[in-house]
Amino acid sequence: MGPKNQYTAHPREFDESDIDRTPEYEDFIKTISALHERRGPRPRYLPLAAVLASSVALPPAGAPANSSALSAWRYNSVTALTNLEPDIQRKKVDLRKLYKTVTDLGGYTAVSGKIGLWKELAVEFNPPQHNTNIGFVLKTIYWKNLAAYECEHHWKVEAPRPEAVEMQTAAGTDLVGRKAPETVEASSPALLTRGRSGTGETSTSGAAQPSSGRTLREAPPKRQFFQPDVSTPKPRSTGAMNQSPAPQATVNGKGTPNAMHGSSGALHSNNPPLPPLRVIAVPTPYSKPQAFAQKAAHRNANRPTLQNLPPGYPADGPSPLWRAIMGIASRIPSEVEYGLTNLLHRTTYAGHGVSLLDYPELGDDLVAILKDCVSAVIAQTRDQALNPGSVFEPKKWREQIDVGLYAVDILRNITCHDPTSRTNQTNSRKLHDKYPKAVPTLLKALKLAPENDGIISLKVGCLEIMESILRATSIEEEQEATLVDLIWGWIRGKDRVLIMTSLRIMVQLSLKEKTTYFRTIPPGVMTQIHNLIMLGDEELNIECLDFLYHATLYEENMIELTEGEFAAAHIAQLVRLLSFGQARIPPPVSTVVSVPTKHKRPVPVVTPDLPQDLLEDILKLPEPQRAVWWMRGCFEANPESEITQLALWQAYQRQFTVYINSGVRPQPLLNANDFIKNVATAFVSARPQMIAGDAGQPNRFVINGIVPREEPMGLDYNVYLRCDWLLPEAGPSTSADVMNATKLKACGRFFGNVKALFDHVRDKHTALTSPTMKDQACMWKHCTRFPAPGTSDRGAFYKHLMCHMPVKRKEPGIRTTNGASSTTNTAKPSSSLPPAKKAPDTVAASSAHSIPWTTEVPIKPSGTNELIGVAYMAAHVLKNLSKVATPLGASNMAMIRQDLFTKMAMNESLRQLLTDILANIYDARQNPADNVQMMAIDDDD
Repeated sequence: MGPKNQYTAHPREFDESDIDRTPEYEDFIKTISALHERRGPRPRYLPLAAVLASSVALPPAGAPANSSALSAWRYNSVTALTNLEPDIQRKKVDLRKLYKTVTDLGGYTAVSGKIGLWKELAVEFNPPQHNTNIGFVLKTIYWKNLAAYECEHHWKVEAPRPEAVEMQTAAGTDLVGRKAPETVEASSPALLTRGRSGTGETSTSGAAQPSSGRTLREAPPKRQFFQPDVSTPKPRSTGAMNQSPAPQATVNGKGTPNAMHGSSGALHSNNPPLPPLRVIAVPTPYSKPQAFAQKAAHRNANRPTLQNLPPGYPADGPSPLWRAIMGIASRIPSEVEYGLTNLLHRTTYAGHGVSLLDYPELGDDLVAILKDCVSAVIAQTRDQALNPGSVFEPKKWREQIDVGLYAVDILRNITCHDPTSRTNQTNSRKLHDKYPKAVPTLLKALKLAPENDGIISLKVGCLEIMESILRATSIEEEQEATLVDLIWGWIRGKDRVLIMTSLRIMVQLSLKEKTTYFRTIPPGVMTQIHNLIMLGDEELNIECLDFLYHATLYEENMIELTEGEFAAAHIAQLVRLLSFGQARIPPPVSTVVSVPTKHKRPVPVVTPDLPQDLLEDILKLPEPQRAVWWMRGCFEANPESEITQLALWQAYQRQFTVYINSGVRPQPLLNANDFIKNVATAFVSARPQMIAGDAGQPNRFVINGIVPREEPMGLDYNVYLRCDWLLPEAGPSTSADVMNATKLKACGRFFGNVKALFDHVRDKHTALTSPTMKDQACMWKHCTRFPAPGTSDRGAFYKHLMCHMPVKRKEPGIRTTNGASSTTNTAKPSSSLPPAKKAPDTVAASSAHSIPWTTEVPIKPSGTNELIGVAYMAAHVLKNLSKVATPLGASNMAMIRQDLFTKMAMNESLRQLLTDILANIYDARQNPADNVQMMAIDDDD
């Protein structure tokens, strides 16, 4: 045994503290192991000290000096010296951590190109401190174990051969595209002998020894203290008598001395000359084109004729597609399985190019396979009915079902994979026209009992094929009726795919004007549809709403949905879907309140004209309530305006002087001082003020903060509506006089509600109630619709006149002198002095006129200007329902008017559709004048 070294003298366990044995690490090691097993036996490397201490034998001295033998020796000699967890002086290295570190820095080439970077990386693996060559050791470990893995998994290229990576040292920086050295001089067996170069000594073997090159030095003899050096014995040369002559190159039959051996001239001078070489020319297509052309012609002449081949068969042999089609036609189980698998993979892509016009026999074969599958299912069902205890599926039966599913998937791919493809449309039409057994077989499959998932998948595929056939062509009436009967049952079922496909088929029938099926929808179908749209499934909702749109084109279904037991719930559900997929954006919260500027108005010189009914209500009140409510009805708060105390007092006197001793409640007037004091009771913001006059002018006593109203306010805080129909300033108010008058003025009468204003305009200013009405012009102030001579369409003028009817509104909140808010639901003040009301709150007044609306925007924009989605479909269904003519249906649809107005304000994209719906709701009422009352807001609002 040789001397003990640091690995054998004191054996220790390996340090594995740096290796984190996670599942990712184990998978990484398995991947590397599989890679090197695929590349061949892995060379395993140890530090140089371990190699020198091992008992691996060198090749014998007489071994042949060729590269293959040397490589095999080098390959096998180190195979059993390591594993996939290399170590640096018994400190095991985590290969996964090393690979991630190097690839993050750019890979082997990038790290090797920077001087000292390998040594810096080695420090991260906690090596022994006394190892000075730690950088190259780590680089060698990476080169032998991870270089090929980096090429294939990081750079996605083919790794160099093992002779260029694992069998070479980690010298240089090149990795991708590296090639093995072509010469073998540096790796000949002579370099591995124990001899030394440059000393004139020869090796003990008879092999030739090079004159230069790197060699392994002989291990020095072991020295002992206080002993002289022992020189290495020189190997004795036995001369050339026992050596066989080395081969030498020949030129023109003459031998030349071997350039590799310096003293080989005398050694080989007596060798006999070698015979001359004979060069034979090899014919190629370039050197002998005529010969190759004759061979090709002879091969084509002996090729079999194509008379017995099917049409479309390629002349140069079967393609993979033809191979699959012919395998299906052969009915050989293995060939059928191959053909179906190959064809299904090909037809999965949109541009499959499989047309039944090019391969006419394919449709018959697939339909026949499907028919056999259906027959097997029926037979199995019959057997299970006779033998209820059999719960296991026979293997042969299961294989036949799988083959049928493959055939159905192929038919579905070539007919409905891409509805816009002309090839698919042609296949759908030809499947019905050229194969009469296709549709009956599909219907037979659709009638199967859904016993397991395989049969359900079979039915789904057949139903989708039927949908494609109906989209491309029409089937017989009897077959169509059978299909519809099955569809009604599936719609009331629970399978989502069957429901969606069934709804699409019914829409296709509606597009072909098959009205019989929609006029006789079975009970429970509409209820199921409305239950489905509550699920929130967007795709399912679109199919359900598409079906409802086509169903509500017929009066029977409209009446059922608007007058049925759950009509109100169904309509409300459709209104809810108007916001489907919409995100509500609340109005921005502004911290600054903008108060609109109120311009100064002139002081009235006459008493404001109060409506007669309002004046009678005010006369019933005692003083000072009568004066307070008169000021509130005729004036409003405006901080920018003022009125003189004298003008206000005179207007009060002119209004009530005639009622001192007469009227509903005779009573004296207030004196001037008491009247002015009650101004602050009527308006909190109003205050008496004295304005000093200019030189020589008297002082002015005014009340700042009030202005005359344009429309009076009643005791219920509702503002009266004014008639703005233009009339001549003098003379009668007939239509002819209005047309010829040069000076016009507004009617100016006030009414308490919209109905009274509409009746006034209709009866007093128009001829709508006259049966002899010919032309009627609109003379509403600033209106340009229906100018003279007007229109004779009575209905159109009714609708236009309703557009001029204002909305009844209330005054903003009124506050008392103590700051409390007064109630607005009191129709009339009490007999006692009411709480002092009301200067309109400026903040409330400003916010009432400038409230920003909550808006709705789609969560997923379509990217186009077209209206699509659930909300759009729901609006179309509501539009159909709004055309119902029955009183009960119209009444139920009228209940959603306020919701539609709200949606119009929030969703601009649906505004036109919602406007049409509201117009249809108003048109459904028999009396157009009643629509005006529908627009009015109730007094309690």
